[in-house]
Amino acid sequence: MLRCLAVAAILVITTTVGLAQPAGIKHQDVGSPTLAGSYTVAAGKISIVGGGNDIWNTADNFHFAYIPVTGDFDYVVRVESLQGPDNWSKAELMAREGTDDGAGGLSFAGEDRHISNMTTRSGGQNEIGLQWRSDSSGSGSAWPNDIGIGTPLQRPTYPNTWLRLERTGSKFWAYASSDGIVWTLLRGSPYDFLALNGNEAALRTGGNMANKLALGLALTAHNDGDASGATAVFSEFKAFTPVPIAITTQPPATLSVPANSPLTLSIVAKGDPVHYQWRKDGVDIP
Repeated sequence: MLRCLAVAAILVITTTVGLAQPAGIKHQDVGSPTLAGSYTVAAGKISIVGGGNDIWNTADNFHFAYIPVTGDFDYVVRVESLQGPDNWSKAELMAREGTDDGAGGLSFAGEDRHISNMTTRSGGQNEIGLQWRSDSSGSGSAWPNDIGIGTPLQRPTYPNTWLRLERTGSKFWAYASSDGIVWTLLRGSPYDFLALNGNEAALRTGGNMANKLALGLALTAHNDGDASGATAVFSEFKAFTPVPIAITTQPPATLSVPANSPLTLSIVAKGDPVHYQWRKDGVDIP
């Protein structure tokens, strides 16, 4: 017997727009950017200046404003502007491993594992996409092309570039939006730290991401020699309010087909986030 627990659907989601940011945001440079980064808040908007040569390869250099999160999460942020000295200047909604600093925060190394929803300059690379470092000090961050995925689905639309990052267990989903209401799932989602993704040939040695992560706003100039660095303005950094899942059309209670024949089941659901897993006799079907 095949049993569907939940199902993917095309959704329209209504959210409430406000200016409040999470309490207790901490910020620091990660790696060794030449330009010291900065973080300021005014009228509900977060302005970050960051130097550094990249968030990529085997070590990162950037400025990071974050909150600690434990377990599953679902957060959004609006990127209103991004200026920088390079086509690949990046602003990211990042979840990153670190070492507990004993004061409620974390300390970081450039080679720490992370997964991020990234946007670039509209006058530069002009892309939104999922990137990660799945092994600490490993072969480096992966761009969707590295797992056999081509052109991104979404382009930045400043001042209305919305990024969203969701965690459920070992899986991470990234979404983008031009209004904070209708969300596009980015290619490469979900990225599963306990499974092979796309054309990956080997599991990561570090296993799943840590239960406690730093979640926040990352900015790199992608040109460490530039005296001004990159500047980004963010707002609406907050937890996403999910819409309860409801199955509106169930599949038949029983179906009979000849042995070795194809079987098609359909189901309709609404809500967000909607993720699904087919099972047979209680066992997940890959």
